[in-house]
Amino acid sequence: LPIVTTRGDRLFIGLLGSAYIHLAWLGLTDMAVWIATVISACFLFAVMRWG
Repeated sequence: LPIVTTRGDRLFIGLLGSAYIHLAWLGLTDMAVWIATVISACFLFAVMRWG
């Protein structure tokens, strides 16, 4: 992120983004939800590591 963040800020942003990924997944596809969970975990890892 282009702003200074703490670990808690990045966790909040990652969890919020993961919730949106799940909502979009449920709204746009009929595939299994566990796939969205894997995508969300990767997103959360990336935000926590490089965000």
